[in-house]
Amino acid sequence: MSEFQPTQTRIVGDDKARLMANIAVDSNGCWLWQKYRHRLGYGVMNLNGRLEQAHRAAWLILVAQIPTGMQLNHRCHVRHCVNPDHLYLGTQVDNMRDMEASGRAKRAVGSKNGVAKLTEDQAREIRVRAIAANGKKGHVKAICAEFGICASLVRQIRRGEAWRHV
Repeated sequence: MSEFQPTQTRIVGDDKARLMANIAVDSNGCWLWQKYRHRLGYGVMNLNGRLEQAHRAAWLILVAQIPTGMQLNHRCHVRHCVNPDHLYLGTQVDNMRDMEASGRAKRAVGSKNGVAKLTEDQAREIRVRAIAANGKKGHVKAICAEFGICASLVRQIRRGEAWRHV
């Protein structure tokens, strides 16, 4: 059985003063990090000679250690918020569920997906042709060759499992 081990971070007295000096409170109660933010929007703070995400640094300074295997998730969904009341310990699965529930997990559908080989019109045509062929030998292979896709995708389109939105 694996045991959670807290991360070991020594907090220096002036870390709290430095943290508090670099936040601005908004109308939602978010403590917005005013210093450097990396490309994903999370604040970054130097804590004990190590760059740490600012919300993690705030938790370490104001609340407690972060157990190994756990992460800090935002209730407010503001990446540069460092308010411990807006943070909670959870797993990556918890974070993904929260993202899905809040409507922030927008998946690229159809031709908007960067790896799509088809357009919506092509998917409609494949569905019509595959249904019309009704399992006749050679039709799936012909569709595959014409559109550069595999037979399993043709079957999924025909059954409405892939390209459902068309």
